[in-house]
Amino acid sequence: DLSKNQLSFQFNTAEYLGESWIGIPLLMRNKAIGMMTFDNKEKNFFTSNHIKLGKTFASHVAVALENARIYEEVKELAAIDPLTGAQNRRSFFNFAVQQEKLFKRYGTGFSIMMLDIDHFKKFNDKFGHQTGDNILKELVSIIKKGLRESDFLCRYGGEEFVILLPQSDEADAYEIAERIRKSVKINLKIEGISTSITVSIGCADLHTSELKSVDSLIFIADKALYYAKNKGRDRSQRFSTIIY
Repeated sequence: DLSKNQLSFQFNTAEYLGESWIGIPLLMRNKAIGMMTFDNKEKNFFTSNHIKLGKTFASHVAVALENARIYEEVKELAAIDPLTGAQNRRSFFNFAVQQEKLFKRYGTGFSIMMLDIDHFKKFNDKFGHQTGDNILKELVSIIKKGLRESDFLCRYGGEEFVILLPQSDEADAYEIAERIRKSVKINLKIEGISTSITVSIGCADLHTSELKSVDSLIFIADKALYYAKNKGRDRSQRFSTIIY
């Protein structure tokens, strides 16, 4: 019973790397989270003292592994928007900077979509913030279904989202944006709201960005987004096709 006793085993067999072998479980809160093993070429090499030292060392290793696991969990939580489950701005910019470096070094381009819920403030004012939160969570679920595994979805702020699409251009982004926009209009249904919930989306890629940087790309994708809103909402807009 690993919850009560730290067990160790000694084998004198050629099936293992050596003639002697011991295994000591790594225990944390009475649960085995791993196994630490030792072997030696000599028969009957390990003694009770080896096992005692091994158990002491194993306890320190178990604590270190558990701390590392907790650290990774905390780091993951720090990168995720707690309401929607989308990535947050900090994690987005970390990812985007890496994509920018790949572009500058290898010419691997990417595109960005800026997405915003139409008339979201009216929904909040009329139906309450709980309903607004439900809209945001359902929206993220629908968006994810329309993206590739390599695409990066971030809640940029409020009801605005940014999506980075590696190895894609503005035309690719527009095609995905239209698929998402139509899916949102059809599938985003919240109890108590009879009117359709729609989104507007702006698309741009590095070729339409004069500075060839993440910041400039976000800027022009945002301009495309607000152009779409000014043209009536519930539409996707490519930055390169804007006509003033």
